[in-house]
Amino acid sequence: MITEFPIPSGNTAFKIAQGADGNLWFPELNTSKIGRITSGVQLSQAAVSVVTTPGTSPTAQVLTLSNNNPNAVLNWSAAALPSWVSVNPTSGTLAAGGSQQLTLTFTPTSNTPQTSTTTLSLTTASGAVSPLLVPITVVSANASKTWYFAEGFTGGSFVEFLTLANPNAVQANVQVQYYLGTGQVVPQSVVVPANARGTIRVNDIVPNQNVSIVVTADQPIVAERPIYFTYTSISGHPIPGGSDVLGSTQLGTSFDFGYLDTTSLHDTFLTILNQNPVAMNVTITYLAASTGIPTIIKHTVLANTRGTVKVNAEQGLPAGVYSALVTLDQPGLVERPMYLVDSVTYFTGSADIVGVATPLDSWDFAEGFTFSGAGAFSERYLLSNPTSSVAKVSVFFFLSGGGTQTTNLTIQPGAQAVVDANAVLGNEVNNSASVGASQPILAERFMSFDFRGSIPGATDVLGAAQPSNLFLFSEGFTGQGFSEFLTIENPDQLSTATVQVTFLPAGGGNPVVQVYRVAPLSRFTLDTSTVMPGQSFSMIVESNIQIVAERPMCFTFSGGKTGGSDVIGYQP
Repeated sequence: MITEFPIPSGNTAFKIAQGADGNLWFPELNTSKIGRITSGVQLSQAAVSVVTTPGTSPTAQVLTLSNNNPNAVLNWSAAALPSWVSVNPTSGTLAAGGSQQLTLTFTPTSNTPQTSTTTLSLTTASGAVSPLLVPITVVSANASKTWYFAEGFTGGSFVEFLTLANPNAVQANVQVQYYLGTGQVVPQSVVVPANARGTIRVNDIVPNQNVSIVVTADQPIVAERPIYFTYTSISGHPIPGGSDVLGSTQLGTSFDFGYLDTTSLHDTFLTILNQNPVAMNVTITYLAASTGIPTIIKHTVLANTRGTVKVNAEQGLPAGVYSALVTLDQPGLVERPMYLVDSVTYFTGSADIVGVATPLDSWDFAEGFTFSGAGAFSERYLLSNPTSSVAKVSVFFFLSGGGTQTTNLTIQPGAQAVVDANAVLGNEVNNSASVGASQPILAERFMSFDFRGSIPGATDVLGAAQPSNLFLFSEGFTGQGFSEFLTIENPDQLSTATVQVTFLPAGGGNPVVQVYRVAPLSRFTLDTSTVMPGQSFSMIVESNIQIVAERPMCFTFSGGKTGGSDVIGYQP
């Protein structure tokens, strides 16, 4: 049935539908926060989602079961559950208007990472009310205690932060090592309270420095590095902006980049973390996007140092668009910051990505928006083929209202292709995308925009390697000048995703938990300020089926630094 519920004056009204299972949803929006109204029992949570480490039992969860009928006693019972979860009690009697607590207890199912899902089904003896169905999801994952960043700068107008999410029930003791361009290493110790987001202003620790960072903790954490600035090295074109990347959880010796641009009004850099006690030899193979012709250039980064290569200044490398393979003779990390005036929209912007250790044959993206006119968004997929054979590629778009659209192409060896989502999808389309290829490729989604007609910027993200049941974000802010969103792609053809989002406030305190439903083959968007207005926070996103979660943000930072940043969440 579909019912309209009265809401306060001045708010937008939407029709609310009640399904046969008692769940509420918004048919005009396709997805919604879950609620429940029945003429019988009501549970305090619409879903139960917990995270643990392999071989460890999650904390028991206590739910409140209520009889919302003020005139009748109700007898209830729970259906059988799998062996890894139990409910106590399994049946009972609720007085009219009364309530009682149910305890869910979990048993480890494996010593290796995995996801377990089931549904708690509660029925009343009369059978007059449909069963109360509550999805249960337990994700067992080995989250990282170590994080690496190659890029960082605290000079001029640049303001750099390190944000740390502690999703544990105990405090995290964190050690930070700052590797400077001078070869100096500066240590710092910080504590992040339980279930909290912590923030370090890097300028306060190492001012006026090129800096790479290594973070280690005694508990699993998540680390991101947002930076805000006005870049002034392109003559006559100051570029306000910002960037943010999720740190890498491991070092490597090979890093692929699908998009480097040294054309007019584009400055591109490769920044290199060498945390080793010996010098690092670096070999960069640049592949021209149009021809795949290679140019090989070598560099050296001194021990315990942050190294920098300005791609525009590489000798013998003509201005153009490239992909690149960076190889190191010692384990390290490589990033690619870029500052630009976009050649399609002419908006200023900046973006940063961490190099890819291994090209893949599939990539997933949750965010995407096409729009022309004032407040325009240009959405482009930059696809690079680092192999020696032709790659056949398909881009599947998932639309916010449901349904899909597909475009196919081929990419020559060593070359790059661009898919213009605006041309494929048309105007004003919220979307997600999945890229599939006949062989491993690199896939990025570049967006140039003027958010709400007053905030120009750009973002560039690598797709997720695959959908997952768990995504974590350390950075999040909804204060003045910031607009932050959580976007979710549900690539499943048949199943609706029940997604629990746990918000961890800065400084700790009680987490805020919300539950949402995302329809099959669709894209969902949450304005996080509607849940966590005017504050800093981190997020845990957990789903009973595999999804992709991304966090785009547009901002006007102190001093008029306008721009955007975007990351796909950490998948342990």
